[in-house]
Amino acid sequence: MILKKLGTVVATAALFGSVMAPAAFADTNTIQANGAGSDNKIETENKTETTVTQSNTTTAQTTIVASSNTGGNHASYNTGGDVSIETGKAVTKVGVTVTGGNNTATVNDCGCPEGTDENTIKKNGADSDNTIKNKNTKKTSVGQVGATVAGTGVEAISDTGYNKAKKNTDGSTSVKTKKSKTSVNVVVTGGHNTLN
Repeated sequence: MILKKLGTVVATAALFGSVMAPAAFADTNTIQANGAGSDNKIETENKTETTVTQSNTTTAQTTIVASSNTGGNHASYNTGGDVSIETGKAVTKVGVTVTGGNNTATVNDCGCPEGTDENTIKKNGADSDNTIKNKNTKKTSVGQVGATVAGTGVEAISDTGYNKAKKNTDGSTSVKTKKSKTSVNVVVTGGHNTLN
């Protein structure tokens, strides 16, 4: 007889992504051929921001009770003839595997070239005021959290004992049992985070 009671297994995974990636920037700025005393200004700002947040939690609680029994047989108070008790193997096998969730994040570069701004100021009139300002910002933030909690309780019993052959009269009396074997295998593997 084998009894198994499996507890709750709860696996939750959440993936939140927020990506802002404008097209690649390559600014070409030119101030030229303006009149004397003119005020000329160019301001450019290019911003690329990537934010990836991953959270993974696996909680497993497992309780197993397994019992295998061929014992407790009786052959007693027999008169005459042969008395024999023979039981087969009592084998109990239990296997529990808990695997935590995994996070995989692939963050692709926006392909924004760096240092490709082309700025030109030429042929402007006397006393002209010419200004070019370029601001390029690229920011990548990645946060990964993984947690695996496992609680496992195992009770495994394998029994071929407590056989009785007694108070028999005449003849031969024999009790023969085979191996009693209990095998328990519990494997808990935590999750992992991968960032590409």
